[in-house]
Amino acid sequence: MKVYYPILMSTIIECENLFTDLQFQIMSIVDRPFTTYILKKGRYIFSQLVKTTKSCQVIGLEPGVEIEIEHGIQISRPLDSSFAIDFEREREIAVHFENILFRSKGSQVRVEKGGIGTFYRCKFLKQCLDEEFKFEEHIDTFYKRFLSFINMEDKKNISGIVLSQGGMIVLNSCDIRSNGGCGIFVHGQNSFMDISNCNVHNSIIGIVVGDGGTMKASNNRICSQTLNGVAIGPNGTATLKGNTISQNKAEGIWCGGKPNIKK
Repeated sequence: MKVYYPILMSTIIECENLFTDLQFQIMSIVDRPFTTYILKKGRYIFSQLVKTTKSCQVIGLEPGVEIEIEHGIQISRPLDSSFAIDFEREREIAVHFENILFRSKGSQVRVEKGGIGTFYRCKFLKQCLDEEFKFEEHIDTFYKRFLSFINMEDKKNISGIVLSQGGMIVLNSCDIRSNGGCGIFVHGQNSFMDISNCNVHNSIIGIVVGDGGTMKASNNRICSQTLNGVAIGPNGTATLKGNTISQNKAEGIWCGGKPNIKK
């Protein structure tokens, strides 16, 4: 009887300098899919928009692993026309991050069509550069921005995590803060988020769901937002169970249009 073992590929990356080749390895079509990139302590800079081309894992080996996002991360399945050659590709691109602090100023982590993003024990710290979106001084501006979210538009790209166009994201035991923006923005038909055991705090709105997006949230702490804890807009669906939603300056849960909500 023959026994077949899976091929496990992993590589350890040391932060010898700020600009490593990690971003290029994630985008490379040469590396084998499902490779695990193990990061040692340090700050890694993504100096360009990082678009995934294959499934992989990025895991912080020890505390103190940071990724600075200058132009964003986009987890999705690229179109066939994006490549100059024909080859067999994965039907879905699944990328897993673990034990990493993401820092950004005006850029986002995006999960779109054909992409699955999973995050475990990660921290997201996003600071908005636009003076227009500073805290309490501009509450009226925040409400205008809030209304634009209800129309499912994120024109200024101020949300820390964006799920759209049928992508899927799983967040477990993460800490999410978007200083001057929304924590998580879920929209688009068949877009689905499962968030559990997370802390979403100190954003304009913690989580926005609408326009065909669906969220399942359990055992999270959604607190201390400038406006709402959770906003569910037209055609948004949310299932909430065992969450602590408190100390938000507007409604803890806001529903408008034709949302679907289950508690």
